[in-house]
Amino acid sequence: KKYSFKNAYWNICKSNNKKKDLFKFLPNIDKQKIKTIYISSEESFFKIKNLSNIMEYSEFNNLYNKKIILFVGSRKKLYKNFSLVVDIVSALKECVLVSVGPEKITKTEKKLMNKKLYERHYHFINLSSEKLNELYNLSFCLLYPSMYEGFGIPILEAMNAGCPVVSVNTSSIPEVAGDAAILIDKIKKENFTHAIRLLSNKNFKTKLINKGFAQAKKFSWNKCFKETVEF
Repeated sequence: KKYSFKNAYWNICKSNNKKKDLFKFLPNIDKQKIKTIYISSEESFFKIKNLSNIMEYSEFNNLYNKKIILFVGSRKKLYKNFSLVVDIVSALKECVLVSVGPEKITKTEKKLMNKKLYERHYHFINLSSEKLNELYNLSFCLLYPSMYEGFGIPILEAMNAGCPVVSVNTSSIPEVAGDAAILIDKIKKENFTHAIRLLSNKNFKTKLINKGFAQAKKFSWNKCFKETVEF
């Protein structure tokens, strides 16, 4: 990667935070040849108008009336903080945890779930965008306590689907989320549980969702395409 960066005529970073990281590790690189161009999420993430009708025939039908805390991502990457997610939802007795990712639940994880989230955890592997969109629409919020992101696609997907986001005020996440998410400064269980409980206020939650729709419109593949061609 270092060789590629040094020898490329142009370099594109998908966030300003990523660009800052590049300057940190390659301080002598020509900064005039580097530009931030934001990526986007797929158009298949949107607010479903008649969700109850879809749920009648959906594999998620049993989740329809549950208070879902959604986790999207690889659990193997420790910086994603999945163990913290389990602790947070464990403290929110009225909630269930739905996780989506590429790996099956391990025996160790299953033991942990049975201890802390008995019959309150559901896991889905490699869902299609259409099915993932259904989950975003069903969920009370997306819980994304990742300590590092180059961009943070799930945040954008959730906002497009009208799913409130609770995440961390670090790395590239503030660039993507703007003021349309609850961003935690100190990664502590209590801070996240307090933030999630704030969403029980319907007016606050509605305002956050509407901010999410507006923030998500700032990112598009057409814009990414045009800026890349111009660069």
